[in-house]
This record gives sequence, C-alpha cells and structure tokens, in this order.
Amino acid sequence: MTTASALTKPVQIRMTRRSPAYWRVTIDNPPLNVMSPEMVKQFQQVMNALEADEQVTLACDMSFASREKTIISQWEVGVGMVAGGGPMARLPRLIGRNRALEVLLSSEDIRAEQAEAYGYISRPGGRRARCVRRGARDADRQVRQMGDRQHQAARQHQLAAGRRTRRRVGCVHQSLGRSAAQEGIKALTARGFQKPGDVENRLGYYLGQI
Repeated sequence: MTTASALTKPVQIRMTRRSPAYWRVTIDNPPLNVMSPEMVKQFQQVMNALEADEQVTLACDMSFASREKTIISQWEVGVGMVAGGGPMARLPRLIGRNRALEVLLSSEDIRAEQAEAYGYISRPGGRRARCVRRGARDADRQVRQMGDRQHQAARQHQLAAGRRTRRRVGCVHQSLGRSAAQEGIKALTARGFQKPGDVENRLGYYLGQI
C-alpha cells in the first residue's frame, strides 16, 4: 500500500487513493490503535487530504465493520466529558434521536450486529473484510457513473452536519478541562484504559464502575 509522503515516521496511518471517490485509509498502531499524540497529527493530515474534519464512521457515505472485532463506544460521557462533535451533530440524523441519546448517554459498547441494527454502520463483514473492499469498489463505480454533482446532492445533509460538528468542537475541548472529566479519565486509566485487556474489551462495563 502506498504511504502518504507527508506523514511523519513512524507511520501509523497509511492512505492510498484508488480513485477520486475511493480512498483507502489503514490505521496501524497495534495492539489497540490508540490515538497517541503522533497518531493525532497523522490523522489530521489524512483528514486534511480528504478535505474533511469529522469523526470517520459518522462522516462516511457507507461504513462497514468487522463482525469479530468491532467495538464502537462513545465513552466520553462516561468520564464526564461532552461526546465528540461528530456524534452530537450526526448521530441523531443517522440512527434517530432516541437511539442517539441511548448511545451518547449510556457509553455502552456496541458490537457490529447491534450497530447494523441501529443503522450506525451499513453492515458487518468477515475478518478478511472482502465485503468492505467490494462495497467500496461498487460505490466508486456508481459515483463515477452518476457524476460528482449528483453525489454531492445526495449527501448535502452530511455537509451540513460537518459545519455543525466544527461549531461543537469547542464544547468538547472545554469539557476535557473539567475536574470531573480529568478524575474520570485518571480512574479509567488506572484500571487499564488504552491498554490491551479486559477494560478495552468491556469499556462500557468499566465506565459504570468509576
């Protein structure tokens, strides 16, 4: 896979542009793909290249997830933070207001099957993710056939959500500075947050214990 030349070494995010409508981004920071300071810098470079600034899953035209490995969590509320700007702006429109409140306020883990049932992802795929690559190729072909103008018209609500996301980012940063949020993150980290193990595998449960 081609590495974006602008990324800083060691490369934790690799990006390949297969076509104008099909970009493949691989996050490779094992064992947990934790958002380290270096990854944050590389992630921002990728977002700049994609001309976006949103949380990835919610900003995609379609999204697929590994049936075996996926755990989606809006964990921020569990430690006393405001959920990221992307979820606040996009999630109610994507899965409905009631379910969005459930996801945001409960901080529960969501596996691939539940995410599909809620409409959070398009569908789960197998470990080899063949359906993901096939779906991306099919979507790329359809976009090229119907033209960029029609594609943009079909996703106007996402563009509007992107503007709302940027307005909410300040709230997220402010909430991170709250003493309650700092204490929550510290307590969760002491139990093993962002390290391989049971806390990351059952984050929703441990959020309820702090």
